Amino acid sequence: MAANLLRRELLPIAPDIAGRLAPDGSLVLAGLLEGDASGVRAAFDPFGLALRTRTDDDGESWIGLVLRRL
Repeated sequence: MAANLLRRELLPIAPDIAGRLAPDGSLVLAGLLEGDASGVRAAFDPFGLALRTRTDDDGESWIGLVLRRL
């Protein structure tokens, strides 16, 4: 599953997204500022999703996160 949303758009729907993710699925998140990474990760932790990778997109402050169900 993939989402290209800002933190303010993503956090309110985090439970819905996590609930739709397959048991062995991965969630790719983009459109995030580097400073938002810890808050977004924390929003998905209660649903058993852990950070798998984090990559800087273009050397600026935008990042992508890949979360995987534990």
